[in-house]
Amino acid sequence: MAREGPYGFELEMYVFVDFSVVCSDLSIEEISETLELTPTEIVRKGDVLCEYKSKPFRSDTNLWRFSSEGKVRSNNLYNHTEWMVNQLFGKTPSFNRLKSKDAHLDLRLHIYSSEDTAFGFLTIETIKLLAQLDIEFSFDVSFVDFNHRIEDEEDDLVVSR
Repeated sequence: MAREGPYGFELEMYVFVDFSVVCSDLSIEEISETLELTPTEIVRKGDVLCEYKSKPFRSDTNLWRFSSEGKVRSNNLYNHTEWMVNQLFGKTPSFNRLKSKDAHLDLRLHIYSSEDTAFGFLTIETIKLLAQLDIEFSFDVSFVDFNHRIEDEEDDLVVSR
């Protein structure tokens, strides 16, 4: 049985697309200025990612993330991908500047399904546009129980967000 998700969709499948830049040598502000975009999530070098048995684990790099999550009112992967491509198209010179500073750029298409199957499609035109961006893209397909609450099995584990 599916439960209601964002925007009233029943959650049998939940999708979004995100673009991330990981770099130790550039600040979050420099990445934002180069891309002329505002990130939806950041992790700064040195931020505590989690604590385990009172020992903090810190990020050794900066993470700049821009997501379609909450911006595209659809559970269709194609709609999220098209939106993201429109946001990123024409920014190849900016991508090249970031890559010259040893930044890693990644576009990830996320599909979370509570069913036995997950699906999504990209048109040939979209794939051609993705290729023109000259950045890596990958798929994250996960099968989850949207009704299950994850409880920390270890009392000492604290995750920071």
